[in-house]
Amino acid sequence: MAAMTSRHDWYVIVADDDPDWRGLMAVALQSAGFHVFEAGDGWELVAHCRALLAVPSQRVLVLSDVEMPGMTGLTAMAQLQGYADRLRVILITGTHSASTLAGADAAGAHAVMHKPVSRLELLRMVNAVTPGGG
Repeated sequence: MAAMTSRHDWYVIVADDDPDWRGLMAVALQSAGFHVFEAGDGWELVAHCRALLAVPSQRVLVLSDVEMPGMTGLTAMAQLQGYADRLRVILITGTHSASTLAGADAAGAHAVMHKPVSRLELLRMVNAVTPGGG
């Protein structure tokens, strides 16, 4: 019998330059049973992702703010396109513009959420984009 996959098999990286918002999302995901890493900018996000995805069977969910200093969430996603088969992306933004949505689509985002996001909305979306969640 094949091993069942669960949400616990997913590593989650929460990237946001606002430490309070990042911390709230991380706590909500940890309480739901996910392994969570935090990143304060796009550079840190890419580094965490590449380290986790160096393990061939590893799957990673990224929850990233779109606008961060240094490297935006969209630019970070462009850096990670080679991992699309094991990577799921939810971009979170305070901007409700067509260009932000188009950029998210071009970057391969699986979903876009608009701030503020409730804990319930966050967990519903995470469960929807992480196959094998249970």
